[in-house]
Amino acid sequence: MTEPIIIAAVADNLVIGIDTKLPWSMPADKNYFHEMVKNHWLLMGRKTYESAAVDGFIPGTFSLVLSGDPGYPVFHGRRISSIEDGLILADNAKQEKLFILGGGDVYRQTIGIAKGMIITEIHTEASGNVFFPEIDLNIWIVEERKNFNRDGENPFDYSFVKYLRSGKS
Repeated sequence: MTEPIIIAAVADNLVIGIDTKLPWSMPADKNYFHEMVKNHWLLMGRKTYESAAVDGFIPGTFSLVLSGDPGYPVFHGRRISSIEDGLILADNAKQEKLFILGGGDVYRQTIGIAKGMIITEIHTEASGNVFFPEIDLNIWIVEERKNFNRDGENPFDYSFVKYLRSGKS
């Protein structure tokens, strides 16, 4: 069975975006993200797909894009009409993991079914209008945490955190 895994970069105040853009430039996070998702299927909303297309696609990935428009074109992937459809397609294709990329509405709809989360905590109070849902530590266990200090390329301290569902949900 395919495991849905949420992956996101989240500011201390839960901001993940401003309109359709990230509110920061963090090359370490971008490199980590690419390393985690390469050669996997990705599920995302239409706006996330369109903003990701600006940066180009990650080789080996296959995108499942939520859109109510049956004619919506998806390159390197397929349009889906529901999260459930995406999970079924990934399962039928024998995908071990399905990475969930957002945006905010998609995260809210999938946090209850995700088996794990890979979160880059960006240690700043960012300005934005798209938010990640609150992480309930009664449901999620920190499996691994790696902390890093800001440097010449990354303007904020940050942490790579892997969460597993505790089974208490």
